[in-house]
Amino acid sequence: RMIIWLLALLFMLIIFYVLGFIIAGPFNDMLSERVEQIITGVNPQDFSWKKLLSDLIRTLKAETLKALFFLSIPLALLLVVFIPIVGSVIYPVLTIGFGMFDLSFNYIDYPMARKTLPFADRINFAKKHKVALLGFGTPILIPFANFLLMAPLVVGGTLLYLKLKENN
Repeated sequence: RMIIWLLALLFMLIIFYVLGFIIAGPFNDMLSERVEQIITGVNPQDFSWKKLLSDLIRTLKAETLKALFFLSIPLALLLVVFIPIVGSVIYPVLTIGFGMFDLSFNYIDYPMARKTLPFADRINFAKKHKVALLGFGTPILIPFANFLLMAPLVVGGTLLYLKLKENN
């Protein structure tokens, strides 16, 4: 019974995580767009209902794709636990490292997704700058910080992306 209860709790946390990013995605995307406009001085297109709808659909697709991709990795990491002796030692390290990368990718991805870069290109950009992303992802070490600090993380992620892109 305890295992079923823990699995149900884990499933609810995953659903909460995924739905949180999917629901907040359009709002975070607008915030990211505004930050980019302030920093670069490039104005976005004028408001139109058609643009709003296409942005909403694009953001929901991007968030769903990210969720599916980033949920598959922790499931694969679970296999590490079954490695005798070392599995239980390296699993927490790998999981925390992945969590830091995942958190930071979620927030630097808004400007990349808005530019409609293919998902593989966005992942490659993130892998190229993994040290910066791991540093930016340290709030994952504080429980629920990613939800409490969502707006500042969107701003910071957008600024980090612009800085890394500028230094390329």
